[in-house]
Amino acid sequence: MVALITGGSSGMGLEFARQLAARGYGLVLVSNQEQALAEAARELSGPVTVRTRCQDLAHERGADELFAWCRAEGILPDVLVNDAGMFFFKELQTEDRTASAPSCPPCSLPARRPGWWTSMP
Repeated sequence: MVALITGGSSGMGLEFARQLAARGYGLVLVSNQEQALAEAARELSGPVTVRTRCQDLAHERGADELFAWCRAEGILPDVLVNDAGMFFFKELQTEDRTASAPSCPPCSLPARRPGWWTSMP
């Protein structure tokens, strides 16, 4: 079993990688942070196979390029953790330099039973 994790070099993506590695998944970590990606691969290598791809997914063709690379490398992930993020704080400032964020409708998430994370297969 193989898990492809975008944003897998730090934060939640790295923690997903740790948890999936502990469950025996081979990992494909994708990040635009080359040094952090190498460090994550060193940490997680050993009991599972870890492959890395240093790539910026923020541009329009980023996902297509990653998909093409996976096909060329014969990688068919069983799990996708899409955790890559982009942060543009400048766009959130108004002319008076106070933060504003676009409004969005409220949403509701289904209730999770206690321990749902630890019950992952």
